[in-house]
Amino acid sequence: MKERTIRIWAHRGCSMQYPENSIEAFRRAADTPGVVGIELDVQLTRDGEVVVFHDENVSRLTNVNKEIAGYTLKELKELWIAPGDERQSKIPTLREVLECLEPYCKERGLLINIELKTGVIHYPRIEEKSYDLVREFQMEPYIIYSSFWAESIKRMKELNPCNQTGMLAKLLSDCIKWGRYAGADALHPYVGGMDCEIPEDMQGMPIRVWNCEEPFYKDGRALKEQHMEKYAESGVTDLFTNVPELYTSVR
Repeated sequence: MKERTIRIWAHRGCSMQYPENSIEAFRRAADTPGVVGIELDVQLTRDGEVVVFHDENVSRLTNVNKEIAGYTLKELKELWIAPGDERQSKIPTLREVLECLEPYCKERGLLINIELKTGVIHYPRIEEKSYDLVREFQMEPYIIYSSFWAESIKRMKELNPCNQTGMLAKLLSDCIKWGRYAGADALHPYVGGMDCEIPEDMQGMPIRVWNCEEPFYKDGRALKEQHMEKYAESGVTDLFTNVPELYTSVR
């Protein structure tokens, strides 16, 4: 069946079971049979530390209203994700996440997609800082870098032409346009943004789609079951999902 060909990634970890982008969500995803990779997001603190968090502002997941870029790492570590919840967590650094996932990568081939959150804030040298951490752990073969900002993708290729990259955009057509400009190795459109055919020169390239409609941990939304066969028919090769355990259990 076509749906079996789609590779399953944990979007911000098992982010419906656990707070998104938390060590707990990543560990649960890494322990889930059938998950080929984990997607996460990185930003910089005021003192230049690489931390794993999606929103530019922490208000959605904490009880304060302030941008990540306004905190030092020490200040950020005083916050709780899901404060007061039984699964509250601290915001991790990229170093802490790599320490956690290194054995899964090197022993089982788990992949990590590091999304550089440079689409809104162009964090200075976040590409170099992220790459230096990956090199320190000797995890280059297991990492894919993605961004909505083509200049970040281009920069990762300048740092090392062997760096694997994915161009993010809502529409596949924009992924193609900017992916060509930046020399991306994969296209990462929204699951509902398959607005064109995959061009001949990009046939065989990974098409990894993401879904913003799935609920996150205790956000009050209901889970709508997805049907992977329709994605395979449109050329999708990989799916970033908040509920990887659902798809891997079906398979």
